[in-house]
Amino acid sequence: MNDDEADVDAVLRRVSQGPAPDDHADDGRLAAYGRGEVTGEERESIERHLVACSECRQLLADYDPNVTAAEVELAQDKLPQPRSRRRRRTAVAATLVAAAVTVVALLPKRELPAFSAEGPLGGVARVRGEEPTNTLFVPSSHLRWLLRPETPTSDVALLVFVETSDAPGVLRAGPTPTIETGPSGVIRYEVRAEALLGRAFGPRTIHLVLTTADEAPRPTPSGSRDEVERALGPHRWMTWTIDYRSKSPWEE
Repeated sequence: MNDDEADVDAVLRRVSQGPAPDDHADDGRLAAYGRGEVTGEERESIERHLVACSECRQLLADYDPNVTAAEVELAQDKLPQPRSRRRRRTAVAATLVAAAVTVVALLPKRELPAFSAEGPLGGVARVRGEEPTNTLFVPSSHLRWLLRPETPTSDVALLVFVETSDAPGVLRAGPTPTIETGPSGVIRYEVRAEALLGRAFGPRTIHLVLTTADEAPRPTPSGSRDEVERALGPHRWMTWTIDYRSKSPWEE
């Protein structure tokens, strides 16, 4: 018999002397074993029991090594004693999940800073040769905004809505915007007018809504402003009305 075979034989002799399967390992010590916190004779005792007890092996496989002994104890203390070991283990796991959800629910929602806006840029002059200060937009225009936070921020999502004069009060979700965010949180948003507004011309109201990235609704809701705002977490709402035409006046 070589050394490897001798080691295997010794382990088999040791584990064959373990307790009967009905004498289950303590839940807390089994969890500690799973985290590598048990050594010496106690470790050998648990290993002998695991060879003979499939229920404890399954229980060990189900344990999350990131759950501490204190968390297991706390969950167990809050539960009545179920009739079966598996029901108790399931109840403990459910209590830990519920506790985590409660903690998340109690965390304060992150507020967004106020934003100043520059835009929409990219329009064409109403009179040929004049500076484009009083502008309108045509399908080929590229609407651009620069949104500057009062204090640096990150993980901000931008939602875009369009409102038409023939359906006032109804907000249609625009295409998912691609934004560029600078180191201080300045957001640059650019979109081709036709992609955002289509081919129906006239006055158009554009709503840009900034919200926290982790609370941005998916998919983006449509409907009245009240309906949209109910679906949002913390947010900043900005609105512009633009003149959208098929072509510029001096091209007509």
